[in-house]
Amino acid sequence: MMDNRRLASVALTVIFISLSWNSQWFEIEGKGTYSEGLEREPSIITTYSIDSNQQTLDVSILNATPLLMYWLEREDVTIADDVSEENEDTGIEAPKEGSEVPKICSESCLDLARISLGIMMLSLLLVSLYSAWRGRLGAKLALAASWILCSVTIIFLVPLAAAVDFGIFSGSDYEGEDTSTGGFDSNTQDSVSVNQFAHFSSNSNSKLSSNGLIFTYQSSGFDLGLVAEENRENLILNPPEKGEEGFESFIQFDGELAARSGPMLTWWFLTLPTSCFLLVYRYQYEEEEEEEEEEEEE
Repeated sequence: MMDNRRLASVALTVIFISLSWNSQWFEIEGKGTYSEGLEREPSIITTYSIDSNQQTLDVSILNATPLLMYWLEREDVTIADDVSEENEDTGIEAPKEGSEVPKICSESCLDLARISLGIMMLSLLLVSLYSAWRGRLGAKLALAASWILCSVTIIFLVPLAAAVDFGIFSGSDYEGEDTSTGGFDSNTQDSVSVNQFAHFSSNSNSKLSSNGLIFTYQSSGFDLGLVAEENRENLILNPPEKGEEGFESFIQFDGELAARSGPMLTWWFLTLPTSCFLLVYRYQYEEEEEEEEEEEEE
């Protein structure tokens, strides 16, 4: 049995969820800077927009000339397997590709997040309808759990999936090789992969702030593409100190992504009062049923 007030609450929930799904989800703004190794600290600026169907990425470069010259002057190289084996024999650490992140996404983590969120939103609608029809405690608990799960997915998991696809977490590039910039140069023709660096290290972190969900990335290493071929093996075995030959190939990169919510989150939080109404509203016949059950127990 469903009265007009519960029916209206379910109808509003459907409308708000539909508006939330079809509006812009997130806009992720990023800035990555070559803090050491290049003159004038060139920066790669990215704007990453996400909705229910697609994502768009716009890239621009500040102080582009030193970066373009770096890409032009360096040689595209890879570290030979025999050199890696020699490093193992001598106990010297081979160039690292960063800590591995479990590849839970077969293709796109963001697409997986979209599918999961769509299923959870549909489940919320079905649970809302059932709760409006039979306002039992179990239905209300399921409604509350569904809303919380959807909220966590929207606020945290969707931007996290976008950051993983972007490449901000070392070792997470599902398409193949990791870039040394955590994905900032992956949309350029001169992307430099991790395996072209010696003594490479990277770290990434995330935090929640007033500006949104923030992802940071930092990497450093010696770019073998800037080193003469005959000197590469020695650099791999013996990292140079400042002032020594080969130290000029040292590159450090610092990047940050800030995920800010779009209209999606506003529409989504409008489902909170409609869901709460279904949680607290009680029919008179439900109160009578509870009284009858209590009398039977006595």
